[in-house]
Amino acid sequence: ALAQSARAWEAARRIGHRVAEVMADEVAGFALVGAGHDAEAVEPIMRSLPLARAIGSRRFAAIDLVMLGHVARRARDPDGARRHLDESAELLQPIGPKFAGPMLLSARARVAASRDECARLMAEGEALLADGALSHNHFWYRSDAIDAALEAGDAAEARRHADALERYASVEPT
Repeated sequence: ALAQSARAWEAARRIGHRVAEVMADEVAGFALVGAGHDAEAVEPIMRSLPLARAIGSRRFAAIDLVMLGHVARRARDPDGARRHLDESAELLQPIGPKFAGPMLLSARARVAASRDECARLMAEGEALLADGALSHNHFWYRSDAIDAALEAGDAAEARRHADALERYASVEPT
């Protein structure tokens, strides 16, 4: 996926297709953050984000910011994570919650100031999943939910989210 993304980015740069350029870098950042390769993810995300802003793509910029929120959280910078996630929320507001609401809420829950806030954000995200959010939300939300439950010492809740993810993914593998 990363090699294909790099080839797509090079081709997009060569022909001046800025949307494809943004998407190629975002895909690389998405995959790298998902795999826990945060240091490697920063470069493509930081190329994608200013270009996404320049072309007026709220969706691309918002996803880039969620990815940077994950990177900041794992670097033990919850304030930085919150800044990225707050900006993402502002960009997503006019788009609506089905595009990236659950993955944003679960990322915000991971840096919540209290367990109550974490639980509220997770519940809100899960309700959006049930209402038909886009597929990427299911994977990011459940991953965050599993990790949050394990960090809280709640193995049953982690298992519930793992089972929900398995049910979701088994219907139509993506």
